[in-house]
Amino acid sequence: CSPCHGITGQGIEGVAPALNTSFFFEDRLDEIGYQGSLESYVRLTVAGGRPVQSNSGPWPQNMPTWSQRYGGPLREDQVDAVTAFVMSWGDFVTDEGAPGAEPTPVPGDTPEERGRNLFQGMGCVGCHQIQGQGGSVGPELTNIYSEKGEEYIHQSIVQPNTVIADGYQPNLMPQTFGQRLSEENISDIIAYLASVSE
Repeated sequence: CSPCHGITGQGIEGVAPALNTSFFFEDRLDEIGYQGSLESYVRLTVAGGRPVQSNSGPWPQNMPTWSQRYGGPLREDQVDAVTAFVMSWGDFVTDEGAPGAEPTPVPGDTPEERGRNLFQGMGCVGCHQIQGQGGSVGPELTNIYSEKGEEYIHQSIVQPNTVIADGYQPNLMPQTFGQRLSEENISDIIAYLASVSE
C-alpha cells in the first residue's frame, strides 16, 4: 500500500490520498454518502479496489483489486489484516491531510545501485517482481530490458498507459513518475533492470 498511500498513510500527492487524517476517519463517509461503517468501507475498497478512473480530483488512477475473491493476490485474512492496519491509524490521525515527505532513496556508487535503490524506494517492488521477489499487481520485470529494451522501459515509466502489458489494466501504475523522477533517475532504473536481465 505504501507506494501509493505512503509508509504511514500520509498519502502521496497526485498518486493516492492520505488515510491517516481526521477527515478520512470523521468525514470521508459523509462526503461520498456511504451508509456503512468506515471499517467496512476500507475492507471493501481494499478487496475490490477502485476499478474506475476518477475524472475529478487529485487522484486520477485506479486502485488495484487486492482480494482473491475479485482476482487479486490477497486471501481474505490478509484483506482483514490490511483493513485492521489502516483502521489502527485512527488513533494517530493528523489534521493536516497533506502528503508527507517521500523517502529519499539511498545513493549508490553505480547507476545500477542507484536504480535498485530507486526501484525499492519509489515502491516499484510493491507491484513488480524481479527474480521472483516483489508484488504481482504489475508485470514481472526480470527480463524486461532484454525483451523490450530501453525506450520501452523509459516510456512505461513516463507514460505508463501508452502500452499496457497483456493481462493488465491501464491506470494502475502511478501516472506521475515522469514528473517525480529526473532523467538521471530513470536512466538509473533502466541500468538496474538491464543488470538483472538474463
